[in-house]
Amino acid sequence: MITQKVLNLVAEVGENLKASRLRKNLTQQELALKAGIGIGRLKAIEAGEGASFSAIVALSLALGEERWIQALSPTATVNPLTMLSSKQPRQRARKKTHA
Repeated sequence: MITQKVLNLVAEVGENLKASRLRKNLTQQELALKAGIGIGRLKAIEAGEGASFSAIVALSLALGEERWIQALSPTATVNPLTMLSSKQPRQRARKKTHA
């Protein structure tokens, strides 16, 4: 079920894409062509009707807004599973036994 919050965020993404397009002085036709999507699809996205993630990525790249997509895919710096399996590095040598 799609909540009102989701619908509001979808509309906000559409508004942000439109604002960026207008700041760059691009028509809908120019942006759609640059992004490789149909103009009808772009109009729907800007109107807040939703879109595939691929379309959002294509539009973001066409607008030079790669940071929008990068913000959605942060790099994992620590993986707890590897922490469990990795040993601490040695701090000193073992005692040697003399026979």
